[in-house]
Amino acid sequence: MDFSIKRDGSGGSGREETDFAFPLPVIGLRGSFALTPKWMIRQSFDYFYVNFGDYEGQLVDFLAAVEWNALKHLGLGVGYNYIQMDLDYSGSDNFLSEIDLTNGGVLAYAKLYF
Repeated sequence: MDFSIKRDGSGGSGREETDFAFPLPVIGLRGSFALTPKWMIRQSFDYFYVNFGDYEGQLVDFLAAVEWNALKHLGLGVGYNYIQMDLDYSGSDNFLSEIDLTNGGVLAYAKLYF
């Protein structure tokens, strides 16, 4: 998250502005279950909520996949990923804004093990 601090000097003319980024905490659960030595089920769920000043929002990320370890250093997987993001802004400047993003779909991937 980018955060900005502005300060105007009262003793003279001058203006200072600082921008910095910091990580935001996400609560998540992850699990991997081996059905056999070559077949595995993976799943994850992440949730984030923020209510900061004029901003309020949440993020939800869900993944469920099945992996097959075809070779010693190669795995193939197929799964479903769902992401939902909502962000609302209601500032004192009478400007209202809302962002709603939802995306879900099937994915296929390969993994290399070292």
